[in-house]
Amino acid sequence: MSGVYFAVTFRMDRRALPRPQHVLIADDSEDLRTLWKAFLTFWGFTVDEARNGREAVQRARIRKPDLIIMDCWMPILDGFSATSELKEDPVFADVPVLAVSAAHLAGMAARAEEAGSTAFMPKPLMPDQLIAELRVLLRDKAERQKGPSV
Repeated sequence: MSGVYFAVTFRMDRRALPRPQHVLIADDSEDLRTLWKAFLTFWGFTVDEARNGREAVQRARIRKPDLIIMDCWMPILDGFSATSELKEDPVFADVPVLAVSAAHLAGMAARAEEAGSTAFMPKPLMPDQLIAELRVLLRDKAERQKGPSV
């Protein structure tokens, strides 16, 4: 894919997003990774990519992301297993994982949650839906890190 072009109308102010934020996109679709990377970079995120679950775990350990978008079905190591492996490490306990899948099977969201995912969204993801979900997950993470108010 030589270039990615998209036109989207938003009612969100990108200055309202907590930044800078580093997102790891783990998906075996190069086209989706390219599209999401372009979109998220436009919105001020820094982005790293992984083609499979094993690569996602390795890249996350090299540079801990603020959030991970994890495809459930990938080669070598699926997203469920990669998420479980990362969540076993206390370093990644506070990293939200957004599980995504084009397979709309019964129980998919529950399986993703059991693996340690914070949220689940079915593909295809509309850009405004993706940004809205990332905002929620990152704000929840920030509030958890602040701890209870005295």
